[in-house]
Amino acid sequence: MNIENASGIIPLEYYVLIRLDTVEEKTSGKIWLPETTREQMQQAQTAGCLVAIGPLAFAYDVENSVIPEVGQRVVFPKYGGFVVKGRDGVEYRLLKDGDLAAILTEKTNS
Repeated sequence: MNIENASGIIPLEYYVLIRLDTVEEKTSGKIWLPETTREQMQQAQTAGCLVAIGPLAFAYDVENSVIPEVGQRVVFPKYGGFVVKGRDGVEYRLLKDGDLAAILTEKTNS
């Protein structure tokens, strides 16, 4: 799966660029969240979409290792890396490749 990197941010060396999941303005109970609460929740995101991979990321030679691809959803530590705003106005997180903890797979109907 390949997605467009509209952020204008190209990660260097071992860094990866993650588009954070968006925090909704309302809860499931239809309660509006204050902007400061939404900002705090956005900063605490632990999942997002892998948008770009630096040229040296995942370059280590480990047999049977799973390497995420651009477009996959991944999990990372809360507050890991640092947040940058792209030219598209969206917040992204730059992390070292080793900070990614898991790849999220889609549910299948079986």
